Amino acid sequence: MCGSLGAESLVAVASADAAHRTIREQPVDVFLCDYQLEETRTGQALLEELRTLGALHRNAVFIMVTSERTYRRVRDVAEFAPDAYLLKPFTMETLAERLVRAVARKRILAPVHDLLELGLIDGALEQCRELIADSPLHAPLIERLQAEILVKSGRHAEAESLLSEILEDKVAPWASVSLARAQIAQGRLEEAEALLLAVSARHADYMQAYDLLADVKSRLGKPSEALAVLEASGVAAAENLDRLRRAGSYAEAAGRHEQAARMYLRAVDRARGSALANPSDYLCLARAYTAQGKAAQAERVAAEHRRDLGTSPQGDLVACLIAYRVARLRDAGQSSEEAHDALDRSLALRESLSPAVPVELELDLLDALIESGRNADADYLGSCMTGRPDLDAATLEQIQSRLARAGLAAPRAEAIVPLDQLLPMLGKLATLGWDDALGAACRASVGYWAAAAPGDARLDPARTLLAQVLALREGTSEVALEA
Repeated sequence: MCGSLGAESLVAVASADAAHRTIREQPVDVFLCDYQLEETRTGQALLEELRTLGALHRNAVFIMVTSERTYRRVRDVAEFAPDAYLLKPFTMETLAERLVRAVARKRILAPVHDLLELGLIDGALEQCRELIADSPLHAPLIERLQAEILVKSGRHAEAESLLSEILEDKVAPWASVSLARAQIAQGRLEEAEALLLAVSARHADYMQAYDLLADVKSRLGKPSEALAVLEASGVAAAENLDRLRRAGSYAEAAGRHEQAARMYLRAVDRARGSALANPSDYLCLARAYTAQGKAAQAERVAAEHRRDLGTSPQGDLVACLIAYRVARLRDAGQSSEEAHDALDRSLALRESLSPAVPVELELDLLDALIESGRNADADYLGSCMTGRPDLDAATLEQIQSRLARAGLAAPRAEAIVPLDQLLPMLGKLATLGWDDALGAACRASVGYWAAAAPGDARLDPARTLLAQVLALREGTSEVALEA
C-alpha cells in the first residue's frame, strides 16, 4: 500500500531491536508499527523507548497498526502520543488519509521547531502567532505548542494569560495541566494541586493530570496521597514504565516497602531486554527488599542485574551499593567494615564515572554516606551533585533536604547549561545583551564541559562566542577566559 502511495524506500523489520538498528543506520520518515510485536514487547513499548531515548526525529510520523479495540489498550497507547492509529482491517484510502493528515501536522509546526533548535524563543513564539492567523483550523495544535514554549522558557505570566484565554473559550484538559505546570514552576504547589484535582475529577481518563497531581503531592510531602493518585489512575494495569518507577518511589517514601518492591519488580520486568533497562531499577528493588529485611532477595537482584545488563563500571557501582545495603542489614543496621568497604568502592567508582553517573545512583550513595555518619564525604558529594547540568528543581530540593536533615548544607553551584544548548544560549547573550544569571551560567558551563568533554567539537565555537560576548560586555577585544 505504501509503495502504491509513492513511498520510495520501504524497510521491513521483524523486531523492536531491529527497528532500533534501522533508525541508527538511516533516517526514517514514517513508522508503521504493529501493536503486537514480540512475546515480551509491544508496539507501545517500542514507541515509549523511542520517545524516551529521543530516537524519533521531530518530523517523523509514527502510526500504530492494531486490531486492539479495547478501551484500556487504546488509552494506554494514547499516552505515548502516536501520530495516528490504523485499526485492522483497513483500506488504502484509510492509510492515505492518516498519512496525509499526520504529515501535514508535522509540517505546520516545523518552522517553530527550527527556530527553537537555534535558541530563538521570541522568533518561535512570533511564528506561532503567525501560523494561528494563517491556519485557524490548526490553531489548537499551535496554541498547545505556544503554551509549552512559554512554560519551558520560564515566561509564566505570559503562559498563564494565554492558557486562561483558552480555558475561557473551551474545555481543554491539556491547557489546565499546562497552567498547573506554570504554577508549579513558580512554587504555587497548593494552587496546582487544587487545579489538578478538578481536572482529574472532570476528565477521569486524562493520565497527565494524575501524573502531575501525584508529583505535586509528593513535593508537598504527601507520598501516600501521591501513591493513591496513581493507584486511582489504574497504575496496577498500566504499562507506563515511568509511572511504575514513580509509584515505587512514592511507596518507598511512605514506608510501604513491600508495595515498593512490587512496583520496582514490575519496572525491572517491563524494561528487561529493552533499550530502557536501567541499573537504577535493580538498585531500587534491592533497597526495597533490604528495608523488609530480605537480604537473600536483594543479593538475587544483584545477580540478576549482572545477568541482564552485563559488567560495566556503572553496574559495578550498583553492585557495591547493593552490597552496602546487605552488609548493613546483616550487621543489625550498623555500618560494619564490610559496609564501609562497599562505600569506599562506591565513591571510587563514582569518581571514575563522573559526570556520567545517573543522579538516582548518586542520591542512593548520598543516603548511604549520611546514614553511615560519613558527613565529610556526604558534604563533598552533595556539593558535586548541585552543580550537575541535568539537575531539575525537584531533585535539587531532595539533595538539599537530605543535607539539611544531616546538619549539612551545600551551596548551589552555578547552573550548568547542557552542551547541546550552550551555543544557542551564548547566541542569546550576543543578540539580546548581557544577563548576569545567564552569563554566569554560560561562563561556568564552558569550563565545566572543557573538563567533562574536552574533545567535543562544540567547545571551540562556544569559547570563541563567549570571548566575543565578554568583549562586548567589557568594551574590549582582549578578554581572559577562566575556562
